[in-house]
Amino acid sequence: MQKNELRFNYFMYQQNPTEFLNSVVPHEVAHMVVYQIYGNSVKPHGKEWQAVMFKVFGIRPNRTHTFDVPPQKNSYEYYCACQKHHFSKQRHTRNFKKEQSTFVKNVIAL
Repeated sequence: MQKNELRFNYFMYQQNPTEFLNSVVPHEVAHMVVYQIYGNSVKPHGKEWQAVMFKVFGIRPNRTHTFDVPPQKNSYEYYCACQKHHFSKQRHTRNFKKEQSTFVKNVIAL
């Protein structure tokens, strides 16, 4: 965000270019706008982000998408009571360095 640069996933774009441009791009641009105004002092999908989505882009704020994501190149398997989870290398490294979220504390890496 500090560079005012956004990168988009071409794999997701190819699935439905119109939907991608109408939902994912505004979602990410809204993050940039909020960062420029508030810095890191607000929640990523908090009321400020929601306001930008609605007031600037005129679309209902939505934190999730329905696109398939490309398979991860390096994924790490974690298991908890409910299921198996695949973590990216970045998330695995954060977990390994003990910068854990509540979720990560309840899973086991194999």
